[in-house]
Amino acid sequence: MSDMSYEFERFSSRDGFNRSLSHFKTVSSLLGDFEHSTNLADLLNEMLSEKEIEQHQLGPIIYALLVDKYGYVSTSYNMEDSLSDFTHIQDETKKWNSVDLVMTYFHPELGLMIINPKNKQNWESVNVFKKNEIVTGVGFGFAMATPVFTGPATSAYTRPDWISGDAGTDASDTSTPPA
Repeated sequence: MSDMSYEFERFSSRDGFNRSLSHFKTVSSLLGDFEHSTNLADLLNEMLSEKEIEQHQLGPIIYALLVDKYGYVSTSYNMEDSLSDFTHIQDETKKWNSVDLVMTYFHPELGLMIINPKNKQNWESVNVFKKNEIVTGVGFGFAMATPVFTGPATSAYTRPDWISGDAGTDASDTSTPPA
């Protein structure tokens, strides 16, 4: 009961209420573009660069849309080796017409980063995934192909096509070689 007594405290001031309302409007404004096959990472990174959102909003937005609203499941793993050349990942994921990915990466100095693996600009700010750092990815299908479950990630270089949802068309299985 005591945890609930502070649940709405941030709404008690004008500033807190207005900041929360602005955040809710921002999340709602993303739905149209996102539901029409625009990658959420691209939308969020554009909003960040135009200062429409702040860095600390990324995690709550990703969670609210991908986990709460759409029920997507993520896969996370610690890197077994450092990786600095992302060309293979970008080239491979560009071939996927019916599957889209959003990766989150907590950079030790820059904070949470949202990555569309198909977008070269997203990789430029990452520079390197260091050994033992955690990377999280969410994959989802658009159009007719729905990825199927193929099994849990066996290493930092292999990811399942999908770990939840209905079976559909096998879209791809990607293996990323060490750098």
